[in-house]
Amino acid sequence: MPSPTVENYLKALFQLAVPERGVSTRELAGRLLVKDASVTHMLKRLSGTGMVSYEPYRGATLTPEGRQAATAVLRRHRILELFLHRMCRLSLDKVHAEAERLEHAASEDFVDALDRLMDFPTLDPHGDPIPDREGRLRGIDSRPLTDIPPGARVVLVRVEDARPEALTYLVSEGLVPGRKVTVARRLDFDGSVELQLGRRRLMLARELAEGIHVTPDEGSAE
Repeated sequence: MPSPTVENYLKALFQLAVPERGVSTRELAGRLLVKDASVTHMLKRLSGTGMVSYEPYRGATLTPEGRQAATAVLRRHRILELFLHRMCRLSLDKVHAEAERLEHAASEDFVDALDRLMDFPTLDPHGDPIPDREGRLRGIDSRPLTDIPPGARVVLVRVEDARPEALTYLVSEGLVPGRKVTVARRLDFDGSVELQLGRRRLMLARELAEGIHVTPDEGSAE
């Protein structure tokens, strides 16, 4: 099994990947909160293992071997998050940090046991897809809240967990997967979105709204 540091790099590369270009040193440094020079050194090292393809000034991409290793870490992380939330009753804004600590120590047998215990879930508590043992991820047909027109009633299906303080705020306002809301209005000048939550309204900055993904609410009114 790769070291925790290597696993963190592989997972970050997978999560930051975009089509047709490599992940830059600066992007990785920002995600992992390390210096650019440290990232460059690690990418050169990983390139020698065959898990990463790296060219200076052109960025880094995962090889098939690296992608398999990255999705294995992601699978452990997201199953642990769901276990901590569903079975241990840990709040949504706390599970990410705990899973970060546990993911490097948990064996595949233990994670498989948790997977069976929870009846093979496909989504983590934040709404992100859980890779299967072959590294496949289920696609989610959703849109960011910033794309939804005023008047539409939607269901929250995913909230990003990259910023703990933002997630804590969303949880405090009840904006978690499964919540039904109505888009009251969007402000064109700054992209903020106002939501109707029952009898109250809540304004979200564009940066927060972009991290919330939704699907149309096909059910009855709240």
